[in-house]
Amino acid sequence: MHITPVAGITQNDNVTSAGLGMHWNWEKGLDVSLNYAHVLNCLQGGTPRGHDKVNFSLFYRF
Repeated sequence: MHITPVAGITQNDNVTSAGLGMHWNWEKGLDVSLNYAHVLNCLQGGTPRGHDKVNFSLFYRF
């Protein structure tokens, strides 16, 4: 299979990050998640190397 890159992106671009995440739910009604990532290698114009990202999510269903 051959994949053609999106315009402006070369085939040899690499993105690398490391991270961890936690997910917790309570009685099928409440979901909480927290994710952390550290950028190891980035694309030009993207998030700079060495930066950290945190994502928090809270979801309630009834």
